[in-house]
Amino acid sequence: MASVVGDHQPIAATRYLIHHVVLLSKLPQDDDYNAKYERCLVESALDALHTLQNSQSGEVLSRL
Repeated sequence: MASVVGDHQPIAATRYLIHHVVLLSKLPQDDDYNAKYERCLVESALDALHTLQNSQSGEVLSRL
């Protein structure tokens, strides 16, 4: 899947992903919404799910 920012994400997009996926327990102090970064987040999640789907047998996926 092609990223909206090309093959490489800028540092700011990577930080956005980390703050919204890894650091969920830390609430943001201000609104950091960015449509491009939000799309990167969704594309990264979809890429991860496709990778998982391709690496698992059909039996395991049928239970999800």
